[in-house]
Amino acid sequence: MNKRKPGRRIADAGRICLLSALICFPMGMAGESRASAEETQTLPFALKDVTLHESLFTKNRDKTIAYLKFLDVDRLLHSFRRAAGLPSHAKACGGWEKPDCKLRGHSLGHVMSALGQAYAGSRDPELIRKLDYIVSELAKCQNALPARGNPPGFLSAYGIEQFNQLEALTTYPSIWAPYYTLHKILAGLIAAYRLAGNEKAMKVAVKIADWVFLQLRDVPDSRLQQMWDLYIAGEYGGMNEALAELYDITGKKKYLATAVQFDKKRLLDQLAENRDKLSGLHANQHIPQVIGYLRVYDMMRDPRYLNAACNFWQMVTLHHIYINGGVSDGEMFKDPDRVASFITDKTCETCCAYNMLKLSRRLFCHDPRAEYMDYYERVLYNQILASQDPNAAHTAVTYFMPLNPGGRKTYSNDYDEFTCCHGTGMENHTKYQDSIYFHSRDNGVMYVNLFIPSTLNWREKGVKIIQETRFPERGESLLTIHGEGEFQLKVRVPYWVKRDFTIRINGRNSDVAWRPGTYATLDRKWHDGDKVALSMPFHPRLERLPDIPDIAGIMMGPILLVGVNDAKEWIHLDSDPANLERCIVPTQQPLEFSIRDLLLVPMFRAHHFRYHSYFILGR
Repeated sequence: MNKRKPGRRIADAGRICLLSALICFPMGMAGESRASAEETQTLPFALKDVTLHESLFTKNRDKTIAYLKFLDVDRLLHSFRRAAGLPSHAKACGGWEKPDCKLRGHSLGHVMSALGQAYAGSRDPELIRKLDYIVSELAKCQNALPARGNPPGFLSAYGIEQFNQLEALTTYPSIWAPYYTLHKILAGLIAAYRLAGNEKAMKVAVKIADWVFLQLRDVPDSRLQQMWDLYIAGEYGGMNEALAELYDITGKKKYLATAVQFDKKRLLDQLAENRDKLSGLHANQHIPQVIGYLRVYDMMRDPRYLNAACNFWQMVTLHHIYINGGVSDGEMFKDPDRVASFITDKTCETCCAYNMLKLSRRLFCHDPRAEYMDYYERVLYNQILASQDPNAAHTAVTYFMPLNPGGRKTYSNDYDEFTCCHGTGMENHTKYQDSIYFHSRDNGVMYVNLFIPSTLNWREKGVKIIQETRFPERGESLLTIHGEGEFQLKVRVPYWVKRDFTIRINGRNSDVAWRPGTYATLDRKWHDGDKVALSMPFHPRLERLPDIPDIAGIMMGPILLVGVNDAKEWIHLDSDPANLERCIVPTQQPLEFSIRDLLLVPMFRAHHFRYHSYFILGR
């Protein structure tokens, strides 16, 4: 039995009715079965079906995989074993994994997710051996924890105290986001099961979910809302997403019921009604919640959840982003369209980028609009690709992406930090192939979203598609079809294309209609060896701030160009903004330019020197 604290009140009648409805009835709340609830319009290809060719992405990926192999996971298991009363002879980690840090344990969840993704894409046996070992050792800890006064199924790198203290509304830093850490562990176990076929991982995950169900079952809704509203202490990552995922896997209604208990109702209502009340909210505390709303929608078909997710994405991408697509300053959302006052060295937390891409990708499954992938491309090149130190022996990634005058990136290191962004950073670089291609549910349509050198193995159609490209050094890509079949090939026409976009099929210009920010549709019977050549020339443009239009950044196609300069004062560009194309002069290096005596380089190459992301126009 789960131990309840003395004096806890029984849940109100409305919550009991909701739990009963979700647990007892064979249909979801909107009368949809699980199967029909999964009927999204498009589906991603499995990681194993897309192979990356040598590029900037493979360099980052390989560095991260080398790091995953280098990691001594016994060090990351140290606190789990100590909490369970099991022997540990490993040296403890530092930073947010120190034995006295209240967030300890979160990094091992990220490691499991990253190992699962890396294995799914590579089938490297060393990766799965390490993943299987972690899962096996966590299972031992889970079995031993009840002897230390913890309830059955509970799993953490510390005892249950933080979870109980949260229900007493204890604030940060006395406690630190216990359900956030639990979500990372749960998500890692689900990844081990989904991506690497580890059955034991699912058994451990189910036990955790059973414990969470019992822990929260009798908590009144009013208290839950107070808990989830607590700054950082109530941060729960994507617990609602993970529990909905477990419902999808197991069919057990109680997991979906528990997912709904993580609804932050005020936020859900505001977003569903398209009211932007994001200012002052901790960004990465809330973006994962919205991803969870979308996953709950997949299972329940309650339109509030879908509306909330769609509206949130629009609010953020239209009114709360910086030029590289990143969000937040000092981890917080600010007022809509207020950017100029918040250009600092603490802009664009990398975890936020990780989660905004995750949300964009899932929204694309529901509604395959080019704007989701236009945004995805912006963040992928100008924050994710730009976040890893190319000179580090192992993976070293940014926490913030400074955009202030004279900003300079700093990076986490091997064992002494283990921040949240170090965790998502391990995942970011092991799944680059996950959004290049999508297909319709009936396999009649294939989407080319990103221009990354790769090979797609479309097993259901018996077709392979090879994409050869030097993008983003050049705005060109060549798709070669191997095999035969009749299907629509939808190619994203990026929003940044000004003119001269062309499609050539087997050397001949295609007269297919195209418009920036949409998909060009090629509908035909494809033959072995057919070639589709895309040309999308880059042109420079200014992107002005909404609150001070005389401050702007420079984009070249999808790429943010930053000025190499040590000054910490604003740089004034006295070049004529109306004639930007004439003012920017290419250098001998691809994607590098000069404007007057200022060198401009891509943000993804801006490492170990100071740079400027925005400029004041005019003298």
